Parts: sequence; structure tokens; C-alpha cells
Amino acid sequence: MRISKLCSVTPSRTKAGVRKTPGRPARPGQSDGVDPVEVVCRLRPVPEGEERCVEQLDDTTVLVTPPANSQAFRYGTAKEQQYKFGTVFPDTATQKQLFDAVAKPLVRDLLNGKNGLLFAYGITGSGKTHTMMGSQQDGGIMPRCIDVIFNSIVNYQARRFVFKPDRLNSFDVQTEADAMLDRQREILNTPKPGKTPRKRRVPPTPGGAGGGGGSGSVTPDESDAASTRVPEVSQVSGLDEDNAFAVFVSYVEIYNNYVYDLLEEVAPENMKKSLQSRMLREDNNKNIYVHGASEVEVSTPSEALDALRRGQRRRKVAHTTLNTESSRSHSVFTIRVVQAPLDPRGEEVLDDKALMVVGQLSLVDLAGSERTNRTKNNGDRLREAGNINNSLMVLRTCIETLRENQLNDANKMVPYRDSRITHLFKNYFDGEGKVKMVVCVNPRAEEYDETIHVMKFAELTQEVVVARPADRPLDMGIGLTPGRRKANQILREAQRRLGSDGRPSEAEPSGGEAAAELAPVFCLGPVWPSMAMTPGEEEETVRCLVRFLERRVQLRATLLHELQRQQDAFRQLLVKTEMEMSALRQENAQLRASSDGSSRRTAALEARLASAEAANDSLNRRFRELNENQAALVNELGEKEMLLNQEALERERVKQRMKTRMQQEKERLASDMKSRIKMNREMLKTEMRAKDEKLRALRDIINNEEAGFAVPSAPPTPAPRPRPSTANETATFRPSRSDPRLSGTPQPKRTVAATTRHRRSKSTDAEVWLDHRPGHVLELATIFQPKMKKRKSVTKLDAKDVINDKTSKYVLTHQDQDSQGEVETHMVKGDVLPTVGGGRAVVFNDMETLRLSNPGAKRPSDELGPGLDYELARERCATGIEGHAAGKRRKT
Repeated sequence: MRISKLCSVTPSRTKAGVRKTPGRPARPGQSDGVDPVEVVCRLRPVPEGEERCVEQLDDTTVLVTPPANSQAFRYGTAKEQQYKFGTVFPDTATQKQLFDAVAKPLVRDLLNGKNGLLFAYGITGSGKTHTMMGSQQDGGIMPRCIDVIFNSIVNYQARRFVFKPDRLNSFDVQTEADAMLDRQREILNTPKPGKTPRKRRVPPTPGGAGGGGGSGSVTPDESDAASTRVPEVSQVSGLDEDNAFAVFVSYVEIYNNYVYDLLEEVAPENMKKSLQSRMLREDNNKNIYVHGASEVEVSTPSEALDALRRGQRRRKVAHTTLNTESSRSHSVFTIRVVQAPLDPRGEEVLDDKALMVVGQLSLVDLAGSERTNRTKNNGDRLREAGNINNSLMVLRTCIETLRENQLNDANKMVPYRDSRITHLFKNYFDGEGKVKMVVCVNPRAEEYDETIHVMKFAELTQEVVVARPADRPLDMGIGLTPGRRKANQILREAQRRLGSDGRPSEAEPSGGEAAAELAPVFCLGPVWPSMAMTPGEEEETVRCLVRFLERRVQLRATLLHELQRQQDAFRQLLVKTEMEMSALRQENAQLRASSDGSSRRTAALEARLASAEAANDSLNRRFRELNENQAALVNELGEKEMLLNQEALERERVKQRMKTRMQQEKERLASDMKSRIKMNREMLKTEMRAKDEKLRALRDIINNEEAGFAVPSAPPTPAPRPRPSTANETATFRPSRSDPRLSGTPQPKRTVAATTRHRRSKSTDAEVWLDHRPGHVLELATIFQPKMKKRKSVTKLDAKDVINDKTSKYVLTHQDQDSQGEVETHMVKGDVLPTVGGGRAVVFNDMETLRLSNPGAKRPSDELGPGLDYELARERCATGIEGHAAGKRRKT
């Protein structure tokens, strides 16, 4: 198994409207040309006396010899093999030599708007991280790339926040006012360095990178290391001085096939929490990028290196058998350089995204491959090693598929998406930039079995070609005057040298020297192209010359038009200035006279001011005294208000307690009243029921008597009052106006008429009754029984008992107990009628009530004892019958 450290160079992705490198072709043959993947080999130093399995034969060839303890030697497949590379760097090669040969051309392409990918590949412990990072005195590829970039654009950098990432893999151009607001906001949001008892914190560089986790402070060791660092002094020449440049860096790692942002801003209290994984997405130009990754604008090499060190502190490293600090993830450090032309005045950047150029360089430190039987890994280390080896295997599969497609003109799908690291590099292999690989080799004999696989993969990679991006000039031919930046600088310098009266100061150069420095800086374009006629390229040389001359003619016309415009503007400015000078002379004379008067008034005002200041001092003393008195009164008032508040709170508490007590008392009284009312109602109901029974019994007695019955001449017992003497010995009740039965005239006996609303049943031979008697109904041995000739008795009603052609009547018998405990039988009657839908419906129209009473019980009529007053009884009977005659008559 293998581990390797990966420094990835993600392709530059630009938003719609931003100029990018040429689009990827369908196949390499369809582009303007192809370049093979450049692979170089670097040998790691081996201690003297140790056995070596790799020897350098020349500048491009190495010889790999299997040692006796290798598996290939034991299996009998061992043989010496030679491998060729673009360049082989011996163990004595310096970081400077490696950088100049491999990385510096990529930096030159980066500053010219092109993309590049450089990654270090090898087994664990082969020196990949040292190649990429180096030391303080001898920096690696990453620090030297940063130094060369800033050495080249030091005089052409745009102000901070003029270019701003849009979070969609592109950039926006801001005005100077918006950029200044962002700069002020950054200063206000920059946290002050905290205090810690263990480490001395150095304040961060003002305006430094703000994307990393933790604070922007550095430890004393890092501060000392930064002071002893030896920077790279070389630079790239030939840049367009009329363009403004800005540098952005990002740092991500791929751990267990998940992408994490190493520069993510994390609050100090959340430093122990794990970072949030990021997603890979495509922008509008189908370029792959890490969505949501922090892009930090850096203005100096120190800021960029601070961001790099912050990311290095967050990388996943662990101790293994083969390496004390083994990288457990692939890291990708990306540098993006944005450039855009200045406006015609040479001061601000043109706000046109179509003129913006973005170049990108990705430096990848791949985690090294390793075998489990050598590292003895387990747990998390074993899982990390498995993920690292899988991603490297996917990278190898992609390279093999590309090589097979190019050799056999096939179109097999390349499995870029099987791993995050290959998915991120997809655009480079599709023609978005140059690809280079540094193969780091440990020549020790113990590493032969892993090294031979690295050599085979490097040999395979050299056979893969990628489309060459077309060279496109950065000069867009937009007609702007060359030398705008220099002209603006000279103009500002001249304005600084000239005094307020328009004359140069004595310390400045003479007029001739100033005139020489202020000479026009206009030109008709860049230097002439090469006009050497090489065989087979004559037509191309002529076409280049024609395009160059056409551009010079266009620029000449533009410059002439600009010259005429500036001459007219200068003439108008000169006339206007002369008129203003005349007016200013007159105004100056008036101002002098006014100034003399003002001086006199000023002297008088100063005298008044002295006296006013003395009075003011006295008032200030008085004011301080009043303030002290006010403070004392305010304190006293506060104490009084506190006492009043306490009293108010106490009153409120007492009031609340009284309210609670009143509420409880009110509830108690209400409960008592309800109990009493209920008791009174029950007593009244009992009395009313007794009276009703008495009146009902009296009414039954009266109804059962003959209409004209006679009263005996003498009662069996003496009455309390003498009977009224009449002509005859018989006495009758007085006629009642409400009931003819109480009249003295005998009335014929008659039956009770049926109510018109509820007709009593008149059974006929055609009527069939459905007698519904529940099982709990008691049989009554009464004389009067319902008359139903044809009937069908049921205890449980069913639908078929009603829905038939025979049943025409229905009666329901129900028994209940009255208030005296007697049995009451209710018979509810109804007609069974057919319905429109073909069914049957019962329409109730009558109800009979049968009541049984105990003759041994006390009856209301018993209250009329031997001493009955007949007049009083007559009045009571008449009143009782009339009082109940208006009520609904119940059928008994």
C-alpha cells in the first residue's frame, strides 16, 4: 500500500464574460498542438554506506536495481531497468535549481493569464513535502513561487478589494469607493491579539489574510523563522505595466475522499471542532472548483506565507513507523492572479469583466503510498492509508485510460469522478493548462518494492499528452494609450513638485530636467515582432507583421484623435484660466481692503474675548457647584423614590391578599347559596308533588261521581260550622262555570273525546298491529287492556317486521316509575306508512298512559276528615279543577 502527498493545482475557472484559457478540445488532435505531461525525477540523499537501488546514469536516465531482500529478487523476476525523465535531479541538486527548471515557467504562464498544475508524487518518506515547502534558508517550490509573483508585480498591484471573489469561481471589479468601504470594514473586524500566559503573540500584519482559522497571531518560533527566511529574488519580466494585478490564495485538503477548507474562518471557541466538508461544482464554463472555499487576497509574500502556514497547521498528519510526521491527506495550494487594464487616465481599473484575465497555478502535495505490512497501521491510520491508496489508484487508472484513448484513438470514459483528487484535476487533463509532475524517489534498497511502482507510473504518465492552450495576447486591442500608468505617475510627481504659485521649488530639479522627465510617454505599440523568415513559416510571419502594422495604424489614429482633443481642451482651459485670473486680481484687491477692516475688528473681538473668558471661568465654577448640588439632590430623590416604591409594592401585596380573601369568601357564600337554593327547590318540588297528588285524587273522586249526586242531610260527624239551611234537605254543589260536572243540574254520562292531533286507535279487521314490548316490561293485570285484534308481538325490532304489506300499526310499550314510586306504562302508537322510495316509515300520532296506584296508601281525599267543611271543600274542588283544566289532559 502507498501514501503520497499531493499539492494540487486546480484549473482556473472564470465566470461568464471573464476571459479564460481556450476551451478544452474533444481530442488532443483537434487543438493547435499538444504537449506531453512533463515528468522530472528528484533523488533524495542517502546516508553514506547504505545500499542503494536507484542510480543516476545521466541528466535524464536512472537505473533501478533490485536488491537481494526485495520481493522481485525472491520471486525470480528481478532485473535491472532504466527509466527516462525530462530531467533527473541528483541528491546534490538545490531547491533553486529545481524551481528554475520546473516551477518558474509555470509562474511565467500564470502572470500571462494561463493555468498550470504541478504535483509531487512518490512513496512516503521520499521528500515530497520538503520539495514543495523546503526550509527557511532554502525555500521549496511554494514559497519561491510566491516570492517571484510579488517580485514581478510589485509596482503594478491593484489596491485591496478592487477585485472581489463572487463565490462562483470568478471575480467582480469594484469601484474605489466600494473597495475603501471594504478596507475600513476589514480594519474594524480584525480582532486584536489576545493575551496568553504561555506564548507571546505578534500582532498580524495590517490588512493581512483573514481566511484562516484561529487568530491571526503567530508564535515566537514562527516570527523568528520568518525573520530568518531567505526569499527568492528572481522575477518575471515583460508584463504589461498598464494592467493592475491582484493575488488570491486558497488552501484545501482531501482527507478520506472529503474536501476541507484549511483557511476557513473559525471562531476561537470552535477551534476544536472538525471542519465542514466542501463540495466540488462546475462553473458556467464547465470548470471544476471547490464551492465555498475561502479565497484570501494577499498583498505581500508574508501574508501569503502566513496563510500557507495556517493551512499547514490544520493538515492531517500522524506518526507512523516510516515517518514521524506522515501526511494523511492530499493538500492543494492554489494561487490565482487576476489582472485587468487601467482606465485612460491610468488611475483605476476598468469595470469590464470581458477584459479581466484570470490565471491559476495549483501546487499539489500528494500523500505517499505505503504498505500495511511495513507501517503496521491499524484503526484510523489503516483507514486513512486505504483511502490514500484508493485515490492514487484512481489517478493511475485515469492516466492509463487517457493514454489508451490517445494511442488507439478510442473514446473510453475517463473515471475522473471516482475520486475527489482526479475530479478536481479533470480540467487540466482536458486542455486547461500545463501539467507537470515531480517524482520524488528514495534510493534506499528497502524502498525498492514501492519505488518500482512509482517508476512505472511516472513512465506511463510521460506518454499522456494534453492539449496546448493557444497563446492569446493580453493586449486586447481596445485602443487605450500605452504608458498610461507611467504618465499618471509623472503627472502626479509634477503636481507635487510645483508649489502653490505654479513655480518649482528650489529643492526640485531644474526646469530642463523636469521637462525631460515630463516628456510624452506615448508610443505606437509594443516592440516589432521577429521578421526572420524560416522555411515553412513565411506566411505566418507575414500575417503576424500585417496584424502588427494594422494595430499600429489603429493606435496612431487613436493617438492623433486624442492629441487633437487634448489640444482643444488645453486651449479652452487656457482661455478660461486667463479670464479667471483677471477676476481673481479684482477680487484680490477687494479682499485686501476687507482684510484690513477685519484685522481691526479682530483686535476688538480679542479684547472682548478675554473678558468673556474670565466670566466663563466664573460661570464654570458656579456650574460645577450646581452640578454637585444636583448630584446630591438626585441621590436623595433616588432614595425617596426607592422608599415610595417599596411602600407601593407593600400596598400592592396587601391589596392582592385582600382580593384573594374576598374571592375565597365570595366563592364560599356562592356555594352556600347554591346549596340552600337547591334544598329549597327540592322542598318546593316535594310540596308541589304532594299537592298535585291531592288534587289528582280529588279530581278522580269528582270525575267518578254522578253529575247530579246528593249530599246527605246530616254528616256522620258534626261539622265545625253549621250547615246552611235550605228549603229541601238535599244540597248540591254550586254550579261551576269551568266544568259542567260540578253543576247542580245532572248531566248525562259521556265518554272522553279523542284529541284531534292524536287519534286513538280504531282497530278494524284490516289493521295488523306490531306490538313492540321490550323484555323487561311487566304484565299488568288491569281490567282495561289495549284492544288489538290482530297483532304481532316482538321484543327486538327488526327491519322485516316493519317493511311488509301486512303491518299497518305500531305500538311501543314503555314502563317508568313516577314520583310516588308507582308504575306508569306508556304506550306510544303510530301508523306504518309506505314511503316514496319503496320502504316503510312509522309516524307516531298518539300515546296512552296507564298508571297503577296502591289503595292502602294515603290519598289526598283522606285529608277531608269527619269535620269536613262542605263549603270549603266545594271551593277547593272548583279551584283545583279549574286550575288544572287549562293544562294538558293526560290519558289514564
